Amino acid sequence: MKKSRLIVLLILFVSCGLIKPSSAQWTDMVWDSYGISFKAPTDFTITTNDEGTYIASGAVFTMSIKASDDYEDLYPMDICQNALDDTPGTDKIIIKESAIDDQNGLDGYEANCTATQDGKLMHLIVGGYQDPIMLTSFTVQLLYWDDPKQNDTNYEAAIYILRSLKVIE
Repeated sequence: MKKSRLIVLLILFVSCGLIKPSSAQWTDMVWDSYGISFKAPTDFTITTNDEGTYIASGAVFTMSIKASDDYEDLYPMDICQNALDDTPGTDKIIIKESAIDDQNGLDGYEANCTATQDGKLMHLIVGGYQDPIMLTSFTVQLLYWDDPKQNDTNYEAAIYILRSLKVIE
């Protein structure tokens, strides 16, 4: 009986130590120039925040968002392809792609890709989005390096970041 209580207490202790509140892992970030907000890991630091580009990175991800009025007549799929074309690297392979209708005020198209840069495999989540009200288009690039033990977790986190993009009123 004492042994089973000890095991239960040990399991509770270990599980409580491993569970982190989601608020401790994510923070809200805003690109004020275009009224775009998104969730990001708390370790993200902003390196560029100007009228045309927003770049932030952390231990796992590097994210860039670029705005353009030149793309207003393109479909989000074309904007996504432009983001992929602008991403450094070779041997780019699209693994999965999908259209997004009205994601928090944006229409978009996303692609999950792999590429090689300087001999290292990297994963790319790229997106092309349009704000149908402001007629501004956005290309988004989220990069993370290949880590077989973390790839699934990193992919889910990257999709979470991308899907959290929204136009703030």
